[in-house]
Amino acid sequence: MTLQEEVGEKGDPVKVFDKLEAYVRPGKNKRIVRHKLKLRKQIKVESLDNFVKDLRLILVDCAYADPYDIRIDSIIDEVHAKKLEERLFVRGEEP
Repeated sequence: MTLQEEVGEKGDPVKVFDKLEAYVRPGKNKRIVRHKLKLRKQIKVESLDNFVKDLRLILVDCAYADPYDIRIDSIIDEVHAKKLEERLFVRGEEP
């Protein structure tokens, strides 16, 4: 692989990284990734930390305007801890 540098890019690590990432990282279909997010459920033996971490990784490619809000909705929909679910519902009432 050879990265072609354009005028003004020589020595700019940000531009080099962006080109490398565009080459290495496959294109994502936001509809497929959003579907994957909706299918993601917390497994009974899975910790909440692991579940939330996985949601964050999936959300990176979802292209939502407010991924935090979507993540909270996903946690509410699929978490096993009902007390946590209730606390998140109460937070939704805040302006």
